Amino acid sequence: MKKKFLGLAIVLCLVMMNTINSWAFTFYPDTSYMYWPTTSQRVTDTFGTPRSEGRTHTGIDIGGVTAGVAGDPIYSALGGTVKDVANKTYGVVVYVNSRGYNPWLNKYEYVQTRYVHVEEDPIAEPGESVNRGEKIATMGGTGGYPIHLHFETRIGTTLNMGTSDSATIPRDPLVSYTDAQPYKLPVNFTKQSLVDSLDDVGEYGIVSNNMLYSVDFIMSHPISEVYNYGITDSELKELLSTLKANNSNLYEQLNDYLN
Repeated sequence: MKKKFLGLAIVLCLVMMNTINSWAFTFYPDTSYMYWPTTSQRVTDTFGTPRSEGRTHTGIDIGGVTAGVAGDPIYSALGGTVKDVANKTYGVVVYVNSRGYNPWLNKYEYVQTRYVHVEEDPIAEPGESVNRGEKIATMGGTGGYPIHLHFETRIGTTLNMGTSDSATIPRDPLVSYTDAQPYKLPVNFTKQSLVDSLDDVGEYGIVSNNMLYSVDFIMSHPISEVYNYGITDSELKELLSTLKANNSNLYEQLNDYLN
C-alpha cells in the first residue's frame, strides 16, 4: 500500500512539474526585450509620422537589405502564438500574441506584434506557437506597396486579443511597447549602419553587445545600471555628439541626465 501511495505521489509530482514548466515556457515567455524583426537595418519611416485624414503612422517601416528586392526573412520579435494570418487590402499581415513577465517593469503584460506587407503564404500559421527570433515570413510588398516591412507593437488586456485596431493600443517599437527597453539584434547586424539609419529618420540610440538601447531607455535607468548593460562612456559621448548636431532637445535631456 505504501509503495502504491509513493508511486502515485511521484507521478503526481512529475505531472505538476510538467504543468509548471508548460506555464513558464509557453504562457509566460520573457518579454523584457524584442528581437529585431528582419535582417535589414534600413529604417525608412518611424512611429507617429503624419498620414492623411489626421491619422498617424502606427508602426515603423524597414526597407529590404537591397531596396526594391523582396525575400528578406521576417522574424518574430517575441515568443507567442500566431493569432491570425490575414490578407488585408493593404497586404498580408501576420499577428502574434504574446503574454509574459517583463522583469524591467516587474509585471505581466500582453503584447501583439504585427508584420505587414509580407509575401503571400508566410511560414507562420494561425494557432501555432513561435519563438522569439524564429522566421515567420518573408519581406514583400503585398497590398500594392513598395517592398518593406511595416512592423507594429501593440498593448492588449488579454492573451486572446483580437486583430482589430480597437482591441489594442499601438506603441512605438523603437522606444518600447510599454516603457523604455532594448531590442536584441540578429548577430549579423553591423551596428554602425543601424545607428546611421536611425539617425537619418530622427531616432537615436546606442548599439552595444548586440542590443539596441534607445535614448529613452538610457534615461529611464540609473547610470550604474546603464554601465552594467555594457554601455561605455565613449558610446555615450558619441551619442551626445550626434544629438548635439541633430536634436538639441534630446541633447539637453541626455546631457542633464549624465551630469
